[in-house]
Amino acid sequence: MIIAGLILIVFIFFAAFVAAQFFFYRHTKRAFWRAFMPLALRKTLLPDDTVKMDVFTVIEEYIAVLLIGSFIMLPTIALSCMGFLSLF
Repeated sequence: MIIAGLILIVFIFFAAFVAAQFFFYRHTKRAFWRAFMPLALRKTLLPDDTVKMDVFTVIEEYIAVLLIGSFIMLPTIALSCMGFLSLF
């Protein structure tokens, strides 16, 4: 059961991340990864990146990732209550 629970939780995390990334990109035309990379590394990897990020756009991306985490908690609690995982 634990193997099935781990497979389900990985699938849920992956599906939620892909869905959130799709809607975030559709709304803002940006991806999540820019807020999590240091500016020097981002400019080294993509010198022609046209996205200018101020503090509020970085906060917007962090909030989007935190919302993914909050929406994933209910299925995680449900899997734990059904006996697939023993997290709590």
